[in-house]
Amino acid sequence: MSFVRFNHVFLALMGLSLASVAISPRIGAAPRVNLQALFAPISVPVRGIASWAHTRFTDTTPRDIASPDTPRTVAQVRQENTELRLAVIELTKQLEHLQLLNADREKLGVLRQQCTPVDVIGADSGVRETLQLESTPTLSLHKDMAVLYSGGLVGRISSAGIGGAQVRLITDEGFGMTCGFGRIAGGRYQSLMLPPALVRGTGNGRMVAQFLTIEQIKQAGLAENDSVVLEDRDWPQPLWGQNVGRVVSITARRSAPGYADVHIEPFANLMQLKEVMVMTRPGDR
Repeated sequence: MSFVRFNHVFLALMGLSLASVAISPRIGAAPRVNLQALFAPISVPVRGIASWAHTRFTDTTPRDIASPDTPRTVAQVRQENTELRLAVIELTKQLEHLQLLNADREKLGVLRQQCTPVDVIGADSGVRETLQLESTPTLSLHKDMAVLYSGGLVGRISSAGIGGAQVRLITDEGFGMTCGFGRIAGGRYQSLMLPPALVRGTGNGRMVAQFLTIEQIKQAGLAENDSVVLEDRDWPQPLWGQNVGRVVSITARRSAPGYADVHIEPFANLMQLKEVMVMTRPGDR
């Protein structure tokens, strides 16, 4: 064979090789798929039989580290896991409640260290506005102890005994104390130029100051939502300045021309409190 003919044959073989490389993946894929399909009637039943045999003859009892001597069934372990998850959820809720409760108690600031939290077990169902406190063996409650909550004053203990203690609320009709007036401005409390006034409970969750003249109120600029705070020497000194409530309305008194009735409400419904803070360590008076 001449050199020219050999080169022609060689080049033709090289071209055929390159063409087969480019074409073979496209052609070979379909036969491969078809070939796998041919074995499906055998492979699928065999796979199912193998799975059944593994389940039937293999020990599937889980390793029970908590009870190695008497391993429990899968159902028992699952039941225990479910109960544990529910217990964790319940404990998490209780922890969140305690965190919120503690944050609310800390709003008393330095007074927190002088007070003891006590549960409220009931309220007066009659015309009086009182709360009944739970009695505990480790807590000694006495008459006239001051009672607070995160928003300010609640009242004073009117009676105490083995069965618990009763708190007379500041909104109870006839409850009296001397208070001052002010407002929050720029994040700070500012006193108004008003003389301390006697504030009395009127029932229905309200109080009233009756011995301020309309002229005094106008000059001081007293208005709705202004703050009312304790300024009474008959109460422990650390409580001076504690919130009593806010002004809700100012009306002229018909029975006394020139005077006004300043109506006041606490910052919360005191009859619905679930816990109060009793000042068991009043400190200086």
